[in-house]
Amino acid sequence: MAPYPETTGMALLALRGVRAPQMERALAAARRSLSTRSADGQNWLRLGLSAHGQLPANYRPPEEVAYRTVTEVALNEIVNRGGLS
Repeated sequence: MAPYPETTGMALLALRGVRAPQMERALAAARRSLSTRSADGQNWLRLGLSAHGQLPANYRPPEEVAYRTVTEVALNEIVNRGGLS
């Protein structure tokens, strides 16, 4: 079963600073999921990957991603301003 982008990103964010062999599998899954068109998925994946210094340089979400809700727009702004560092 494929991981959900939203929960993968949330888990990575919560595990910021954790060093364990299993983390590489989670980070790889997150990088593979960056093609998602879900605004929530994009936001959480970018936050999670950023927390581990793993967001690809100059990454931009797919143009089809639509940020419609207040939460989606707010999280997108947080990501665009450097995350939660």
